[in-house]
Amino acid sequence: YYQKALRYTKGNENADYEEGVASEKLHCIKPGDKIQIGHLTVTVFQAKHVTFDLKYVLSVIPLSGVLCPKIFYLEYLNLKFPENKENLGLLVENGEKSVFIMGSFGTVDYEKYPEDYDMFVLPFGGCTKVPELTAPFISKTRPKSVLITHYDNSFPPATRRVDAEGLKARIHKDHPDIRVIIPEEFKTYEV
Repeated sequence: YYQKALRYTKGNENADYEEGVASEKLHCIKPGDKIQIGHLTVTVFQAKHVTFDLKYVLSVIPLSGVLCPKIFYLEYLNLKFPENKENLGLLVENGEKSVFIMGSFGTVDYEKYPEDYDMFVLPFGGCTKVPELTAPFISKTRPKSVLITHYDNSFPPATRRVDAEGLKARIHKDHPDIRVIIPEEFKTYEV
């Protein structure tokens, strides 16, 4: 999975390639790697994909329809590029600020995740239990702010927009000192 899907671009990111990025500019990354890209340091952590819960799945079935071609295409892609629930967390640092980004919220017990960083980019989708699942993680890692992402309707009709206000309220209740951001289109946010 890592060799097929988890890659970063190195070199001339502004190059114009008709079919995407040239293969010689792609490099595999894996948990434990520390990569220097200009003035940024990226540390890679093992994570996993959130487990879809029945409540969420049942909420999107009426939206998707049984015969929707997109559902079959997504299933085909999942079979062609199996993720095995693997995912990554990336700590991006520039010497002044640090941001921890997860592709999906699922942690593994053996990983030591970063602590006391400036912003946690928290993906909130696919599981109605994310507020309860993230509470211990946020308490342990102590980010100064949380940016809630992945709550939108990113793969319609297989997904739906999730109300992130409940997650925001839960974080504020447990940690009133943490700034929680639910981003809006075309608005800029600082770390």
